[in-house]
Amino acid sequence: MIEINGGFGEGGGQILRTSIALTFLLGEKLKIYNIRKKRPESGLAQQHLVSLEAIKNMTDSTLKGVHLGSDEIIFHPGSIIPGKYKIDVGTAGSISLVLQTILPICLFSSQPTELILRGGTDVKWSPPIDYLKNVFLRILGKMGGRVDIKIERRGYFPKGGGTIRTIVYPIEKLSSLNLLERGNLQKVRGIVHSSNLPSHITERIVNSVDENLNYPSEIKMEQRNEDSTGVGINLWAVFKNSYIGAGSLGEINKSAEKVGKEAALRLASELKNNTAIDAYTSDQIILYLALAKGISKVRVANLTSHLITNIHVVEKILGVKFRITDKYVLNITGIGFNNDLL
Repeated sequence: MIEINGGFGEGGGQILRTSIALTFLLGEKLKIYNIRKKRPESGLAQQHLVSLEAIKNMTDSTLKGVHLGSDEIIFHPGSIIPGKYKIDVGTAGSISLVLQTILPICLFSSQPTELILRGGTDVKWSPPIDYLKNVFLRILGKMGGRVDIKIERRGYFPKGGGTIRTIVYPIEKLSSLNLLERGNLQKVRGIVHSSNLPSHITERIVNSVDENLNYPSEIKMEQRNEDSTGVGINLWAVFKNSYIGAGSLGEINKSAEKVGKEAALRLASELKNNTAIDAYTSDQIILYLALAKGISKVRVANLTSHLITNIHVVEKILGVKFRITDKYVLNITGIGFNNDLL
């Protein structure tokens, strides 16, 4: 049995998500303790319960200790059962974070897996669904991963109610990733989305981006009238070799101009760095680099606590070793994990 200390490093939910996905693929039993030890409210939160319940339903795995606030679980992995699944995260729980947990498992299934996820598409402390679709999954696509996402409804805090449809296509083996230079900037694209708000708000956000970002941009405006009320913007820079994203969410007493300015300045900051991928993708791609066949080399912006923590967990479970060389270049020889179900 593999034992993981959930309080290591940044001590958040990413340790749980990475550990569950990797031990499932290896077929190894897992004990994880001190779950989310360094969060204000430690232990399993609602979205973690949903992720674990989804894995239980999609596979013949067994779980012990799964309840709200639990700081220790034991996981006995089974085999994935391909099909179509509906997953309700509840209110505005993050759809993206639930998808993070089950995505690696679905990639190594025998058939495509269709997922209908309901919850928060654009909420604090998690990547917006547009970022996942237009940045992270495009970089994963360079390794051979194929995931289609259709956003049907937006879900904002606190009401949620967002819905996405996802199809994850199985892959025999992930290819290594050589991403040291992002290449020339080709364009900046984005989307401003709102629900139950006047049209001038989205227009003011776009104008604010134009005033604060020294790059031409193509921004789509999306206005809906759905269950929850909210507004946000997601920007992504398209380079010859890579994609980088940034965004901002509206809040009570936060002007439309500030929402646009935040997103613009965050993207501008990323563009000034000579990094191939942004901080969020750096954290998330670690698992896939380690599973891939061959040597991967990726330049990241900096070594965040999230990144260092995820490297530690991946190294412990898979027995690989990341080397960090010249200006934050991650070097890893992956295990070449093979999908025996195909």
